[in-house]
Amino acid sequence: GDPSATAMSVTVPTALPMAMSQTGDVTTADNCQIINNSYGAVRVKSVTISAENGWRLTAFGDKSTLASEKVDSNKLGFALSIGGGKEVMTKGNASTQRLIAAPMDGCYMTGVGDPNGNTAAIEYAAIVTPMSGAVNNTTIANVIFVIEWDLAE
Repeated sequence: GDPSATAMSVTVPTALPMAMSQTGDVTTADNCQIINNSYGAVRVKSVTISAENGWRLTAFGDKSTLASEKVDSNKLGFALSIGGGKEVMTKGNASTQRLIAAPMDGCYMTGVGDPNGNTAAIEYAAIVTPMSGAVNNTTIANVIFVIEWDLAE
């Protein structure tokens, strides 16, 4: 056959679930990861978060920073780390925020032939304002991961 480029095949989570307790503690999944199924090495180029469905972003920090907010203010503070790299977080109240603007430590994955390096764990945390009722199966933000080849420079 004709020569062609290597096919990129990367699995990225379609959801980053979270649940808030009655005392305001947020629990997140501990098994989210990016898996490079490609023959070639890839990297996370960028990560962006956008608030959805009447929610707004706020600075991530200790949940006590939201204690003075009105109930049902629908604010989310979010932080994540990819592959054990630096934790990045929302800052301020812009409705869309770039969490990662360029590849950094933890964002690089080898090709599928190296089972020790072709995945990157996603660790994340959140704080949310108090709620007067349960919010179930609702998208409150979209997190967009942009993946690219890890090219020779």
